[in-house]
Amino acid sequence: MATGRDYSVQWAFSKKKQSAYGTELLDGDLTLAYPFKGPDVVEENIEWLTDDDEFGKGHEFTTRQDEHVRDVKLARNFGLTSFTAGWGLSFAMGSVASAQQEATSAYKHTFKFSDPDTVQGQNPVTTIVELDAAGNKIKVRDLAVNDLKFSGKMKERVQMALNLVGSGHAEASAISMPALTAGFFLSMTGGKLELGPSGALVDESDRFRSFEFGILNNLMADDGYYPGCGLYRGRCRFGRRAATLSLVIAAEGAVERNHIQANDELKAVLTFEGATIEGAYKHSMIITMEKLKYKAIPRSFEDGLQIYTLECQPIYYATDTGPCKVEVINTDTWYLAEA
Repeated sequence: MATGRDYSVQWAFSKKKQSAYGTELLDGDLTLAYPFKGPDVVEENIEWLTDDDEFGKGHEFTTRQDEHVRDVKLARNFGLTSFTAGWGLSFAMGSVASAQQEATSAYKHTFKFSDPDTVQGQNPVTTIVELDAAGNKIKVRDLAVNDLKFSGKMKERVQMALNLVGSGHAEASAISMPALTAGFFLSMTGGKLELGPSGALVDESDRFRSFEFGILNNLMADDGYYPGCGLYRGRCRFGRRAATLSLVIAAEGAVERNHIQANDELKAVLTFEGATIEGAYKHSMIITMEKLKYKAIPRSFEDGLQIYTLECQPIYYATDTGPCKVEVINTDTWYLAEA
């Protein structure tokens, strides 16, 4: 008997990237499954051409409908683990360097924005199979990350939100779904905020209340439909990319007001740690913005405390080939191997 509730929605997915746009991963590559926040499902869209605006039919009504193009979008939310952080960042930023930490089982992955000239404006894409609440298994290929957001507040777990765009291919699958794999969560209680001029960072953790950090790729979705591509998107290049950062801290003195009035250049480092891997190494994520300035610092009150919302303007930093880098430490040895 149907209960109106179903908790079976899940993905089969992979750390591998497709070898090319339009070349899906094989079922044998889709060996991962992790729990999600919320039962969001694949959004399939078909655009139709009709003869509504044509004259000469003798009436105003539709007499013809033809398939024009297909599109697929997918939103997904995660309680952040060290693995899902690495997976999301690899496809959102496009560039990763991985290194074992001493003689341990810990690996550090450094994520940066990809070089648009090297990748011809397209980040890596992947394939997933989604099992929905009705038992359907839908294989979706060519998924590119349009935007990624990390957020967290006070004692809660850090969250990750992803929006992905596919080529329009969404087909039935007979894959055997992999077993769920346990992750190592990252929370605000294991967090640390360092903020201030470069070389003079101040630990502001006791004032730190919440944050939002985003990677925006502004995918040029319509550019993927070109003469000869047929019903499906043939590419999905990124547009003007950006990183965003917003910090909420308890107000204390005039430091932040002085920085915005002087247009000072600052640095921010956000660290989130979880369980110990081995020795001094923990499951963790470190977001570094070497150069930023405040755009605005609106004030409000919460429980009688004055609060600053620091709206930051990230500044390009050549060493990081962009305005930020993100490091993740976990036990995975690699991301983005080519299938």
